[in-house]
Amino acid sequence: MLTSTLRAGGFYLLIGIVCWLVAHHYRLHHSSFDSETRSASQAWLQPRTLDEKYPEPVGSYAGNIDFYAIEKLLWKVQINPSGALTLGPETAEILHSINRYLPDQMVPSDYRRLALLTAKIWPDTRSVEIAPLLRQYNHYRSAYRAGQSKLNSLLDGDKYRLLQTLDRTLEQQQQDFFGHEQASALFSQRNITTHYLNQRRLIQLDPSLTKAQKVTRLNTLRQEYQTTRLARDNSQKISD
Repeated sequence: MLTSTLRAGGFYLLIGIVCWLVAHHYRLHHSSFDSETRSASQAWLQPRTLDEKYPEPVGSYAGNIDFYAIEKLLWKVQINPSGALTLGPETAEILHSINRYLPDQMVPSDYRRLALLTAKIWPDTRSVEIAPLLRQYNHYRSAYRAGQSKLNSLLDGDKYRLLQTLDRTLEQQQQDFFGHEQASALFSQRNITTHYLNQRRLIQLDPSLTKAQKVTRLNTLRQEYQTTRLARDNSQKISD
């Protein structure tokens, strides 16, 4: 009889263990399901207002724009008290740096993507100004590179004649892309260096000068350039 009792007790114990395992498994599964459900319900969703304002997904166009690098540079752009972009030599340098992350010549799909991304980090007037400015600078640099490529492909005689008018051509090109006021604000300081470099090449290519005369003129040109830069730097400090 003792043996029968032990067998019965063992049987009930086994049943109890099986029931516990089933219940434990159910609790674990139910807890995991609840957790996943809560996570899904608490996941971040873009506000409907942004969906309405920017209906086109940013990733719908696989372009050649590294906007992560561009965004860091954009935050360096200075804003004046009225909220507009401050245009000056520093802005031109930022535009130049940003342009390195853009296609050599932007097409409409590139520009739409750039304008969209810019508007998302700058939901004010800055994005309205900066996106067209970046496009203008991109097209300007494309034209500039084409001009430099043509210049470098010429023989010395033709190169000398082209260099004689290159400064005026470049300034006119800048005004064509940006207008007189913007072009002056962005490029007047850089044009001093560009003019100096072009004049150096003219002296070096001038067939009427002896080697000694070229050295003398190059030294004079360098001194004039340094004086001009110093005067402009001092003027900039006073205005700041």
